[in-house]
Amino acid sequence: MLISKPLTISLALGSGILMVILVLELLMQLLPVKSNRDFAANDIRQPVIRGTLSSMVEPIDWKFSQTYHRRVNNYGFVDDHNYKPNSAPVVVIGDSYIQSAMLPYQDTLQGKLNSKIGNEVPVYSFGTPAYPLSGYLGTAEYTDREFKPKAYIFLLTKGDLIESLQPQEGTYFLDNPNARLNFKNAKVYQGKVITSKSALYRYVSQQIYFNPDKIFAFFNKKSAKQRSTTADYAKISSRLLDLFAEKTKVTPQNTIFIIDSDRGSMYDKSKPDRNELSTFKRIGIQRGYQILDTEDLFNKYYQRTQKKLDFLPTDFHWNAAANQLVVDRIDPILTKMLAK
Repeated sequence: MLISKPLTISLALGSGILMVILVLELLMQLLPVKSNRDFAANDIRQPVIRGTLSSMVEPIDWKFSQTYHRRVNNYGFVDDHNYKPNSAPVVVIGDSYIQSAMLPYQDTLQGKLNSKIGNEVPVYSFGTPAYPLSGYLGTAEYTDREFKPKAYIFLLTKGDLIESLQPQEGTYFLDNPNARLNFKNAKVYQGKVITSKSALYRYVSQQIYFNPDKIFAFFNKKSAKQRSTTADYAKISSRLLDLFAEKTKVTPQNTIFIIDSDRGSMYDKSKPDRNELSTFKRIGIQRGYQILDTEDLFNKYYQRTQKKLDFLPTDFHWNAAANQLVVDRIDPILTKMLAK
């Protein structure tokens, strides 16, 4: 049977493309590509996402700069220590800023804090990437039941309030405009499990960011920006603090909220965009909470040293210097809390 010339060309081209893909996959399997994001399904009975891997790799860019292999502990969080139930720790709660997989443990906020107080009180970290403030509510609820914390430290970053109005899997969110609390279960999708096994897919989607999800996220950011112009940050802040008081053991006597600065504007001396965090700060102080606003702290450091506190322009997460500045500032506050 004769095969037409166009079909022969198509088969040869397809075979060539497949061969290139296979070679690239083999190459990527040998390189420290970002780990797949395996996690356990959850629901409102366990309102925090936990990982299922035993370790994690997090290069900071497509060139595999600053790549660390980080341990995932017995509770599914990126931390060098295993956790024990009912151990009355200091818990550090946040998103990828707290997970800090792009840093060695000793350079993270929780690692530096552990070096100061770890002999007296354990320090447990609960960093869940992309979680908003409403998600931290679920994390606090979970740690209350499991560990009975002595104190809480939360890190708030830009978007934590407005994103609390956006449903996402594995976390609490507020219905806008009535601010009713809801929860969306996290499900494990078999298709994503299969694709995440490919190192080439992870490199393309997570390190050079060629990913349909990123395109959707871009448009979601646009809609979030539109929502932010009409969002009532005071209402969101008050409602979430009410829920912390109602559902958790978080109180002004045992809690520190750390608020990130707009470091991009600090470097280029443009007008900072901090409306939502400034509103939360004002309401939190009115309610008696200890709040560390890093804007002045980071600004003074940068003006004095001209050294950045992150990995910009590649990555916006805090570096070791930023974590050290914060730990030095909150250490005396935390010491007083723990002495009560």
